[in-house]
Amino acid sequence: NQKIGMRLGIAIGAIIVLLAAVTATAWISLGNAGDNFTDYQLLARRTAASGQLNADILEARVNVKSFLLDDSAAATDQVEKSVSTLLDDYKSGADLFAGTSDEAMMSQVDDLANAFHDGFQKVATLAGEQDAANAKMGDLEAKMEKDLSGILDGIGGDAAAAGQTLQLLLAARLHVAKFLIEGAPDEAAQVRQELAALADRTAKLRDGLQDPTARSFADDVLARQKAYADQFQALQSAVDGRNATIDGTLDKVGPQISTDLDKLADDTKASQDELGPKAAQSMEDGRLMALAIAIAAILFGVGIGFVVARGITRPIVAMTGAMGQLAGGDLETHIPEQGRKDEIGGMAVAVQVFKDNMIRNREMAAQEAAAMEARVQRAKLIGELTEHFDRSVGAVVKTVASAATEMQATASSMSATAEETARQATAVAAASEQASANVQTVASATEGLSASVEEIGRQMSESTKI
Repeated sequence: NQKIGMRLGIAIGAIIVLLAAVTATAWISLGNAGDNFTDYQLLARRTAASGQLNADILEARVNVKSFLLDDSAAATDQVEKSVSTLLDDYKSGADLFAGTSDEAMMSQVDDLANAFHDGFQKVATLAGEQDAANAKMGDLEAKMEKDLSGILDGIGGDAAAAGQTLQLLLAARLHVAKFLIEGAPDEAAQVRQELAALADRTAKLRDGLQDPTARSFADDVLARQKAYADQFQALQSAVDGRNATIDGTLDKVGPQISTDLDKLADDTKASQDELGPKAAQSMEDGRLMALAIAIAAILFGVGIGFVVARGITRPIVAMTGAMGQLAGGDLETHIPEQGRKDEIGGMAVAVQVFKDNMIRNREMAAQEAAAMEARVQRAKLIGELTEHFDRSVGAVVKTVASAATEMQATASSMSATAEETARQATAVAAASEQASANVQTVASATEGLSASVEEIGRQMSESTKI
């Protein structure tokens, strides 16, 4: 009973609603996918940042190892550069972990990186002190060798004792070199032992020398041996401090940073592994939901289109058939769909009115034909009556005319007879006058009959015209 426009509007509106649902589903799915992608991208950036930091600390540790082997300014600069890169990369990546559970760990990585840097600077400072002490020791070694060589050149006593003293110096120097390489406490103790033996041997050597110059060389060796021992003590302190810093700071902080960064990377990777399938499943669910709604929209659109089209075309076809039958003259045709409240119902009512008018027109035409037939029959009857009347009146007229002629002849004869009688007899005068009066009466009747005949002729003419 809804209007066609209303039905079409409802159908189109329903399809639009379904299309809006498809669009909303796609929008939500794409939005979720975008959010998941953003989160996944953030996790990827965190993974990349932690990986970069791990690479930076590994590079810094390698450069520290190179520095410990090389102990050059270039190696120092390389370590500083790698540590600076580590700190800069941390500043760039710290914001990626802000507000997350890994923020504290990143802060710990920053503290460890700064501790690593401070430790390296301490090691570098101690290495400088070590180099300075080693350089001084080298200078003292050279001078002591020179002094001992001078003693050997101008010796006046036991040459074997001088040679042993020089041997002790060389042995001490050898253990110093081993200590510098290994940093072992045993080597440091061996150096002290060699230096003590060197001092004792040098003192005995000086006591056995007679040459003042040689004794002066021996005194210089003793003084330089004491300075050498002091420098070795400084060297050992620097080496021990360096090793302690390396063992207690660099070798612990570096692996700890790598461990923390590995944990960060593992946590981030675990989040990625969790988010990846979730994002893929979310996209798949959104895709399937959009597909399902789209299929439902298509099916609903086809169904509602079929229902609406059938609800419109079927009554229109029925109306077209009924109108065709009416056009063919079949006034018994039933007009369908008259009870509908839509435009087709209005059309059916209009067609019914058209049918009723055709029926009334046919009845009026039949009535007109009957009236025409009646008029024809009446005209025929009038013609027949007129013809009969004409025949009857003609006979009467002829009879009257014949009678009038006869009466005229008779009157003429009587008039002649009357005149003759008048002349012959007065007695006949009265009879003659009476006869004359009768003749006038007959003449008047003849004139009235003639007028009647003219009136009948006029009426016959009028009847003929009608």
